[in-house]
Amino acid sequence: MRHITSKSCEAFKNQKNFRLSNSEVTTKEDDTCILTRYYLHWNKIAELYNREKDNKKQLFISNCGYETNVTKERLNWILNLFWLGGIYQKNFTRYIKTKDEVTTFPSWKNEAYWFIL
Repeated sequence: MRHITSKSCEAFKNQKNFRLSNSEVTTKEDDTCILTRYYLHWNKIAELYNREKDNKKQLFISNCGYETNVTKERLNWILNLFWLGGIYQKNFTRYIKTKDEVTTFPSWKNEAYWFIL
């Protein structure tokens, strides 16, 4: 599993298309931005929006309501690639630790955590 995690997350960071087993990274580019999405079991768990004109980036992460170890591993790998912190679990509650704060990680399908890079 770590092989898939490392290859797919590197592709996500480098904004390259990738597909292997249950993971897929898609990249779409137009005149103003590059949009890269990471899918795990057909659920979008991460999205990287790169506005090329001023190189502003935004990162969206979500577990899509699936609090599995695989989802947590993929999200942590992505967070580590961007030096943004990590997700951990304590007493059955998931938290996200960034350089500025520790907060409960959104656990519902439509909730997400955003970073401006």
